Amino acid sequence: AREIRKRRLELGWSGQDILLNDYPFRLACPTPGAADNAALAFLMLRIVFPRIPMARLADGFAKVRNPARFEVVSDGPRIVLSGDHNPAGLEDLMATLAELKPGRVRVVCGFSPDKPYGAMLDRLRTVDDDLTLTVVPRARGTYAADYARLGRFEESPEKAVESTLARCDSGDTLVVTGSLYLAGAVRRLWRPSVGFRPAS
Repeated sequence: AREIRKRRLELGWSGQDILLNDYPFRLACPTPGAADNAALAFLMLRIVFPRIPMARLADGFAKVRNPARFEVVSDGPRIVLSGDHNPAGLEDLMATLAELKPGRVRVVCGFSPDKPYGAMLDRLRTVDDDLTLTVVPRARGTYAADYARLGRFEESPEKAVESTLARCDSGDTLVVTGSLYLAGAVRRLWRPSVGFRPAS
């Protein structure tokens, strides 16, 4: 996929416009990782299905939704769900936040015990030094004794979000990150169902 010429034209909270080999595409996710994934999908589709019209590819790419991957579910304050469970995913999130310049950021996060959560918490503290930490539903393994002392701790993910929202102003951005299980659990507060569109 590195052979694909890739250039971003525009970036916003609702997605990004990019060029892949000089063809325009709209992606609903604004992260660099989404653009990399689109380049790989573009390459595969051009090799395996070379007769698909480019307009149909562009339409398909524009309709792709990946719930809880930098998904904005509310405004005023803005709430972003981003299930970034490893260092690479977290860097993708941080790069996107740096480009979008959201103002004050509040963070609710939870990591599985088998992840390098200490380093990821340190990285998140660069945007919120008073972050709220919670547990991950269905987490693999057992949490270390010091886990709950690594942030403002609230065991219930829903209560963690509610208490952090209470500290937010309307212009703030609340980011819920750390695990797709966590993002999925709190996503129901705004999206009661996944909402996949039926095939046409």
